Amino acid sequence: MSDGRVLEARVLNTDYLRWDRTRSKHNWPPAAEALFMYMTFLAWSALRREGQIADSMTWEQFSEESCEQVELDRQEAELNGTSGVDPTLEGVGLT
Repeated sequence: MSDGRVLEARVLNTDYLRWDRTRSKHNWPPAAEALFMYMTFLAWSALRREGQIADSMTWEQFSEESCEQVELDRQEAELNGTSGVDPTLEGVGLT
């Protein structure tokens, strides 16, 4: 967060449903086409639900002012089909 806090939240079905409803209402692209928007929205929804950020913090305030980085753990990304390519390079062997 912009104030230096590092927050963790568990994304639940209610957060996914909130994404689906909001995406449809605002004609946003699907998650696969707007991955960072999707991840940031899920973080905002989960953090608000858990009371880690003020309920009055809007999506716009969170995404444009307060949130500096969002990461999904690998298991979460695999479950929701948004996992990317692993950027870790394989070691080169010598013979």
